[in-house]
Amino acid sequence: MLKPTPEQIKKACKVASTEMPFADLYHVVIKPLPVSAEIDAALEKQYPTLAGAGVVTRSNHQTEREERGQHIGLLCHVGEGAFKGTLNCENPPIAGDVVIFNKYAGLRQEFPPGTGDMYIFCNDEDIVGRYKTNVGGE
Repeated sequence: MLKPTPEQIKKACKVASTEMPFADLYHVVIKPLPVSAEIDAALEKQYPTLAGAGVVTRSNHQTEREERGQHIGLLCHVGEGAFKGTLNCENPPIAGDVVIFNKYAGLRQEFPPGTGDMYIFCNDEDIVGRYKTNVGGE
């Protein structure tokens, strides 16, 4: 068992606050798409003047709650073992794919710490669909 020294702990803290974490094994990293507090695209056509004025239709609290439940995101990293055990997965998702994942799946991780920029680490099986267009990846 490792008994960390103060120097090792300090170094680990620096790594955790400066390096982007990657998915391991059968896990993936997803950047949830942001939820806007402004008028939705569907309402923008109906109310172009309000949309142009930047009218806010959601409170900060409501936007925060909706972001926690967001289920569409950008696949940022795929672990080495992800999608290997899935039958009939000839064309697995890759980094840069816009994916649909289970709501509230996985672990939310803020990176860099204190920025509010959230990523989700979840199992490959939590991805339930994807869009055809890849927006670019690794």
